[in-house]
Amino acid sequence: MGYSEGDWVREIDTGRIGICKKKSWCEVSVRFGKAAALRYPEELELAPLDIQNEDLLAMQHLAVEIGDEQWFRELAQKMGVEQLG
Repeated sequence: MGYSEGDWVREIDTGRIGICKKKSWCEVSVRFGKAAALRYPEELELAPLDIQNEDLLAMQHLAVEIGDEQWFRELAQKMGVEQLG
């Protein structure tokens, strides 16, 4: 439960990696690509820090496809890319 909004998290049962969007004492909203899901905090853990830039780039392509500019910018920030405009 040592994570906060904006952190990459891993779903313990499935291994899916997503981003923590909102967190309360009893539930967490997680974005897994196109899907958003509510999970109990104990179902999640911090994602490993070795997410490769190529994986982040693939997620950016998905963000473009679904028209999610905010997610695209968050991924760019995780990659250390300077944002224009």
